[in-house]
Formats: sequence, structure tokens, C-alpha cells
Amino acid sequence: MENKFDNNVSCDIFIGKGAGASIKESFKNAKKSVTIISPFLSGNMTAQEIIKLLDNNVKVSIVTKDHFRVYPLLKEVISKNPKFSSLGGYRSNISKLFLTFIFATITLLLINILLSFEFNFSFIKNITINSQIFLVVFLIIVNIFLLKKTSEIDFEYSIRKNLNLHILKKGYPLHSKIYIIDNKIAYLGSLNCTDSGFRYNHETRIKTKDKKFISDLNKLYKEFLELPAIPLKTLQKNIKTFSKKDGFDDESYTFYE
Repeated sequence: MENKFDNNVSCDIFIGKGAGASIKESFKNAKKSVTIISPFLSGNMTAQEIIKLLDNNVKVSIVTKDHFRVYPLLKEVISKNPKFSSLGGYRSNISKLFLTFIFATITLLLINILLSFEFNFSFIKNITINSQIFLVVFLIIVNIFLLKKTSEIDFEYSIRKNLNLHILKKGYPLHSKIYIIDNKIAYLGSLNCTDSGFRYNHETRIKTKDKKFISDLNKLYKEFLELPAIPLKTLQKNIKTFSKKDGFDDESYTFYE
């Protein structure tokens, strides 16, 4: 992919810390669309900014690359849908509890039937009422343990209707950072879409309202969409398992880019 743009573009340039302040302000004022092209995405504050856009029915389009560092933010941004409804899980657990009691009742009935015979079942006759009660209690405890395990709701991650994700396959050398808001304002520079990039790092940021240049950037975004991306199912799996696989949790993990 090779792109060249016009030279005579009117723009504002900012160099220093807090380069993302004006981008965040533009996010806040966005009415229709926000396009984000960034090799890295991370940070609770950045995630909340994107979530606010989505909740305000702003169309958010993101191009990034497949890396475990983007999964914590994506896990927060995309939708979480339970695999089964609470009512379905409740009914399932009640059925299991009922079956356990049936099993316990039949077990005790068989023991008493055997004890009623005159055969030499001395090992069975030594089973007292207390032992039978212990057996029932044991089965109930086992059942409660199983219910606790099966009642944990699992989630499938699915893309929101107003979120477009294009996760480029590993190996693609994405390093551009581009932000387009409502097709009226565009930002370029060194800052990734991360808390560190927006607030703490010493970055370079260029802002323009040049319509022709913004149109060219939108064409560039469409070219990115033609590049191979990881399938949705792979993304869902990666997001669900990244914390266990990579040995960190999304609450405490931070990095600087």
C-alpha cells in the first residue's frame, strides 16, 4: 500500500504531552462517525471514550493489528452476551436438583429392599439410618457444588451494530495513527489510541479540517478494509482467553506505547 497526498494542506501542529486532549474533545462532540486507525489500543479511559461514542449511537470504525495488547480494550468495548438466559439456567439447575433427589430416594429404597430379605447381607444390614442420612446429605452437597459450577454465566463477545472492527493479521507493519471525526476533522501524528499516548507521552499531533485531505484519508481507510483481517470467531476466542493465555488480567495490565 502506497499513498501520496497533496502538499498544500492547512493544519495545526502540537508537540508535547497531552497531545490527545483535542482528539478526546472531538470524540466528545462527535455526532455521526469516528474512524480510528492505530496499531495499539489500550487503557480504561480510552475504552470509556469509545464506549460513550457507541452509547451515543456514533458509528465507530477501528483498524488495528492483531496483538494481545489490544484485547483488554476490545473486551470492554464490544458487547457481552450470555450464552443462556438467567431463566434457562435457573430451570436447568432446578431440574438437576430434582434428579439428584430422585437418585437419592431410589438409592435408599433399594437399600431398604435389600435389608428386608432374609439373605446374609451382613455388610448391608450394618448400614444404619444415620448412614443413610449421611448419604443423602453427601449427595445434596455434591449437587450444590455442581450447581455452583454450572450456574456461572459464560459470555459470547459480539460486535455492536455501530462498531466496525478490522483487525489486521499479525505481521502487517501498521504504524500509522489517524483519527477522523464526522468527516470534518482529522488528526495524524505519533500518538496511539492509548491512555499513555493521549495523556502522558511526548507526542506529535497534526490537526486539519481540509476536506480534500479528509476525503483522501477515508479512501485510505477503505484500502485498509481490503487487507486480510482475522475472522470474527478468532477475535471472539482471543478476547475470551487472552488473560489466561498471556498471564495477566485486563484490570491491572498497562503498557506504554
